Amino acid sequence: MPRETQLALPSGPEPAPLSDWDVLVRRSPAQLVAWVRASDADRAVKQVAMDLGKDAKRLVAVRRR
Repeated sequence: MPRETQLALPSGPEPAPLSDWDVLVRRSPAQLVAWVRASDADRAVKQVAMDLGKDAKRLVAVRRR
């Protein structure tokens, strides 16, 4: 009778939980461009920059409460 073997799967890092982010244009006064769900502020800014064709250097993300 064949033996059952269990292979141990490599455990990688767990995906970061998604948060809601307000993405604003850096100017005075700041203007809300969009809100997105992302794991961190950098990903939120990159997502909005790609979707809207904005310069990522001019955007800032703030976590929504």
